[in-house]
Amino acid sequence: MKGEQINTFPQYDQFTVPSGMTFYNTDPYDRYLYQFAGNTCLKEFYNDTVFTVKKDKLIPRYIFDMGKYRLPDKYRFEVLDGNWERFNEVSAPYWRPNMVETTRSVFVPYSPWKFEDRIKGRKLVVYDKKGKSSYNVKGGYIKNDMNSRLPFYPNIQATDDVVINLWEVTDILELAKKDPALLEHKALQNLKEDDNPVLIIVTMKK
Repeated sequence: MKGEQINTFPQYDQFTVPSGMTFYNTDPYDRYLYQFAGNTCLKEFYNDTVFTVKKDKLIPRYIFDMGKYRLPDKYRFEVLDGNWERFNEVSAPYWRPNMVETTRSVFVPYSPWKFEDRIKGRKLVVYDKKGKSSYNVKGGYIKNDMNSRLPFYPNIQATDDVVINLWEVTDILELAKKDPALLEHKALQNLKEDDNPVLIIVTMKK
C-alpha cells in the first residue's frame, strides 16, 4: 500500500484454470522463500531450479534433476482444473521435492504428491556441500538417539544452521502405537489429538 515497488517475479506455479478460478497447490510446510548466508532464495515445488533473488534478476543456485520422477506439466493440479481425484491418480508415479539448506548440507525431503501420503511416504536425501556427494537416509527419517527418541525430518530452517521439524500430534500418536516409549518424554506426555504441533529444533554443526 505504501512505498515504491522495486521489482516483481512471476509466481510460476499459479495458474488461471479453465473454470476461471485460480488454484494454489500448497500444504502446511510450503516455504517458497528462505534466507541463507545473507541471501534470499526462491524455490517452488513444480520448478526444478532454486534461485538466489537479486534486485534485478534470479540467479540459478541449485537444480533438482528429477528425471522420470518429475511431475509433467500436463498433470499439474491447476492444469487439471483442480480435480483432486484425477490429480492423485496421475501424480502417483512422481515425487515432490522440498529443500532445507545449511552451511554443511542441503537436506532434500521429498514425498508423494498425494496429500494423504505425504507423511507415511516421506523420503530424505542429504547433499554434503564439502564432499559434493549425496546419500539417501534409510527409512526417510534421521534416527533420534537422544532423550525424546522422536525421529527428525527437516521441514524448514529458522536461520542458516537451525532446522525445524514440525510434527502433527496425530502423527506422533500414530508412531507411539509401535513405540509407546515415545510418550514417556516430558514434552510429549499427555498429548491430545487437538494439541498444537510439536516442534523439534536442531542446531547443525557449521
